[in-house]
Amino acid sequence: MNVARVCSDLVQINTENPPGRTDEAVEYVAGILESLGYHPRISKNPGGHWNVCAGPRNCDLLFCGHLDVVPAGDVGWTHDPFSGMIEDGYVWGRGSTDMKGGCAAILVALEAVLDGSDEQSIPVKTDQCDELPIGVAFVCDEETGRVDGIQHLLRINEFRPCDCLVAEPTPYLNPSIGQKGLCRFQASFRGQPGHGSLYPFAGENAIVKAVGFIDRLIEMTEKEYVPEAMVKELVTNSEEAISAIFPDTDVARLLTRITCNPGRIWGGEGANIVAEECTVAMDMRLPWGCTPEAVLAAARQDSAKPDICPMSIAPPTCTPPDSVLVRRLCTAIESAYGLTADGMAVDGLTANRITADRMAVDGLPADGITADRMAVDGMTANRITADRMAVDGITEDGITADGQQNGRLTSQQTGQKVRPILQWAASDARFLRAAGFRAAEYGPGEIHLLHAQDERVRVDQLEKAVRVYEALIASYR
Repeated sequence: MNVARVCSDLVQINTENPPGRTDEAVEYVAGILESLGYHPRISKNPGGHWNVCAGPRNCDLLFCGHLDVVPAGDVGWTHDPFSGMIEDGYVWGRGSTDMKGGCAAILVALEAVLDGSDEQSIPVKTDQCDELPIGVAFVCDEETGRVDGIQHLLRINEFRPCDCLVAEPTPYLNPSIGQKGLCRFQASFRGQPGHGSLYPFAGENAIVKAVGFIDRLIEMTEKEYVPEAMVKELVTNSEEAISAIFPDTDVARLLTRITCNPGRIWGGEGANIVAEECTVAMDMRLPWGCTPEAVLAAARQDSAKPDICPMSIAPPTCTPPDSVLVRRLCTAIESAYGLTADGMAVDGLTANRITADRMAVDGLPADGITADRMAVDGMTANRITADRMAVDGITEDGITADGQQNGRLTSQQTGQKVRPILQWAASDARFLRAAGFRAAEYGPGEIHLLHAQDERVRVDQLEKAVRVYEALIASYR
């Protein structure tokens, strides 16, 4: 199978959530699994909220991906968001990055392992593929946190706790092994209605109460939480990775402080009436050292006396960086990208041929390299930028906005290792960890385009993800 084509096919199946129908996408995936020799198990929940699983329930490694996507909207797209257009080295469309690209890579990696074409595995007979210690789950409801997706599979014990790779998009050298906590709730306020011409001298305005409540919650973002030693190192790794993706973000605050977003607010009966009722929907992400219970307690004790209704609650979670899953995943990434365990290798260059502040290629002496840039085999300066390297004619255009470069490496990445990071958002990994699974995330995608117009995924990153998954599967056989 061609991974770009599979991704394109999935993008063309509209699975916007809401409404969240995944039945057509599940039938497509189940057809591929059947062609590989699996016996897919489909769980059909009301409204077309379907999931499909395959492989032994007591597997050693579970691959998980969600098939639902956020709404695309009608404007701002270069291509139709459900065209699945393959153009300019990308697959375009809603869900290509989040996360139908990852789902496609799982399926293609399974095919390669089963038929032995990955060069790391012995072919598996079609009637024996269910004996491979690898399970897969393609689910609905991730984008809205509803209960018919991964939460449903966990309730019915579809798989026993094991190592789990969630194919969410990540920086390509940074698997995500933990994520901040989540505290999503609604706060409702009551006022005393009256004629609008009399306020604020008469009546009590519920909207004003809500606004004051929001301001006081935002003040909670000023407190910095000091993580434990294991998490502290991951925070440092994460700051570097996030800075490359979102250069204008204050990443030092992002991972050690609460974030607070009032996502919706509604209330009031009319412009000339003092508002009797108002409700606000809050989304707060919690750093290590902060609990959802503490945030909810503070909200309930607020002077505005809100009625608090929790919607989605989860503490910060983390899979130990020295766990078997994380170590094997990092090794698989190194293998796919041709990296050494202690540094980078580009097209066969070994780490000991890279100096601390510049590069020597094929034995070039130091005087063949200028002080601020590199000349290799007669390369001219106009092919080399002041802060990046050009190797074998790689041009600036080969580097994406988030620092990824067609499987090659920028100079800022030279000497770096594959480093696990923490996630600032939430995914199904939080439910898996709560159920006893050791979960990590790694997948292809343009992270700066998550949930955005012109979402797309690089074809070469899809192909690299397939190689990473192949190597990871091989390590569990």
